[in-house]
Amino acid sequence: MATTGISLTLGPLLGGAITDLLNWRYTFFLNLIEGTIACLLIWKFVADDRSPINNEKIDYAGVITLSISLFSLLLALDMSVDIGFKHPLIVTLTTSFFIFLGFFIIIEYRANKNALITREIASNYKLFSAGLSALVISVVFFSPLLYIPQVLSKLHGYHATLAGIGLLPMLILFSITSYISGKLYGKIRPKLILAIGSVLICAGMFMLTNFNRETAILAMAPGLILLGVGIGLFYPTIATVSITLVPPAQASLSAGILLMFQIVGGALGLGINTTIVATSPDFLSGIARAFTVNAYLSILACVICILFVSGQDVNPNQQNR
Repeated sequence: MATTGISLTLGPLLGGAITDLLNWRYTFFLNLIEGTIACLLIWKFVADDRSPINNEKIDYAGVITLSISLFSLLLALDMSVDIGFKHPLIVTLTTSFFIFLGFFIIIEYRANKNALITREIASNYKLFSAGLSALVISVVFFSPLLYIPQVLSKLHGYHATLAGIGLLPMLILFSITSYISGKLYGKIRPKLILAIGSVLICAGMFMLTNFNRETAILAMAPGLILLGVGIGLFYPTIATVSITLVPPAQASLSAGILLMFQIVGGALGLGINTTIVATSPDFLSGIARAFTVNAYLSILACVICILFVSGQDVNPNQQNR
């Protein structure tokens, strides 16, 4: 997770520099290069740990129906920002989401042990509570990533590189704290780490609601620092918790389910925050309202973690993996 923080730190800097020197569209060409390099490194260095004898069947029907369902949901959330929730296309995509989700549930019920998400996983309320809390925090996390650069650019006239630098307090602390939280796991109850992280995120969001047109970039730093520390405590801990809630053989599935919740949360956050900003009297008050909503969502995530989420000791084999 610390390496994720490093990549998030470099992203706004590189993206801002490319936007200033060339054009924002060139950032997509950079992503193609990075993706190609990542594929080559994975092919070269990531070991295939599959058992030589594997009689498990792949649940192709489950994979297809879940993929179509989630694709419909994410596309609907993304496009609703521009065309509204009542547009026929959004209604169609939302209907498609529910229909294929229903197909997926029926298929998984019939597949039993060969299901993509087995009944044991589906009935693990602690795992899905962890996923729900991660979804809520992802809604919150994407709002400063989206709007802080816009505030610095539109209200203060900063160019793209400086607007990207504005996120550094949060992203650097995220990277550092992610490493520290890994060391804390096992020494401090995971529930306490998650609660502290959620409270810090809440405090950071509330602090960022107080800016105005005269607010300097340094005045935003305390709120961004609290956000970075809180997110750095939360994400690695919830990821570790999720894999300790299932047998080692299902650890990768658990991690995938958690990532699914995070991606959906990010898309949901984009839709929610953009709607709040778009329906506000002006851009600045809209962001303040969106950040206030996100602060309360952080409290919701804290309550979910305290009431329903609990981790177990990490198995040495899982640590080695």
